[in-house]
Formats: sequence, structure tokens, C-alpha cells
Amino acid sequence: MTVSVSPERWVVLHQLFAELAAAGDCHDVEGYVACFTDDAVVDHHGDVDLDNYWRGYVLSRHEGSEGIAHHRQNVPALPTRSHLLTNLRVLSASDSETWTEQIVSVITPDRELPPVLRMATYRDKVVHFEDGRSLIAERHIHFHLPESLPFHGLPA
Repeated sequence: MTVSVSPERWVVLHQLFAELAAAGDCHDVEGYVACFTDDAVVDHHGDVDLDNYWRGYVLSRHEGSEGIAHHRQNVPALPTRSHLLTNLRVLSASDSETWTEQIVSVITPDRELPPVLRMATYRDKVVHFEDGRSLIAERHIHFHLPESLPFHGLPA
């Protein structure tokens, strides 16, 4: 089933995710946390049951601004890391919230090793406020294990 949103809402969603990716890549913890509601929840799911992975076990959970900030502060700062967001689709939409899903590829080049490619599927609940702001209230990240990908790393 196709779910549509207005062109304005589509731009807002893309801008929110682009700002989040840029803040994460630049290790801007404050900018990263600013993309979430104060009571947001971020779950990281393991790749154990491909048919039911959103109901699978949770590797880690980060709650609220402080929990998300603490998690991001502990992510190593890698100046060459790049999050590539693709295949954004709207799962459901109302005036107050939009559920989205997208594929995220993370490329981490290293001067001594071939670049590492990691992939994940992100499912987000974005809430829309009357003042025009849109923020992520829930983020569920499903990591794909290297053996589930067509290749791991890129040729040197």
C-alpha cells in the first residue's frame, strides 16, 4: 500500500534525516540530540530473525535526551565516516506523526584498511508539532550482519 504525504512534509522528513546524519558523522552530539524529542527512545536490534526482526531482541536501548547523548558521546569520532540514506518510504502518516523506513549505509574509510561498509534499516516515528517542528520520537535500528550483505568492505 502506498502512503502519501505532502511535498512539504516530504522535504521536512528528508531535511530532518540529513541533519541527523550530518551531526552523527561530525560527532556533533548536541546537534544529533536536537533531532529527537526529549523523551525519545532509540533501540538497536540484532540480525537474528529476518522474518520478524522488529520483534527480535534489543541489543541496546537509549531513552531520553540524556540517554541518547550519552550513547553518541561514546561512539568513536571518525572524521571520514559517512551515513548514506536511501530508499526512504512512508509507512503511515497522520497530521501528528509519520512512520518511515529507510536503508542506511555507513562507510568508514581507513587509511590502512579497505573501507568498511555496514548497513542497517532504520524505522522512525517522527512527530509533527503545530509550530512546524518535526522530531524523531522513536528510532528502531536493525543492523544487518556482514554475511547478510552481498559484500563486506570495498575493494582497496
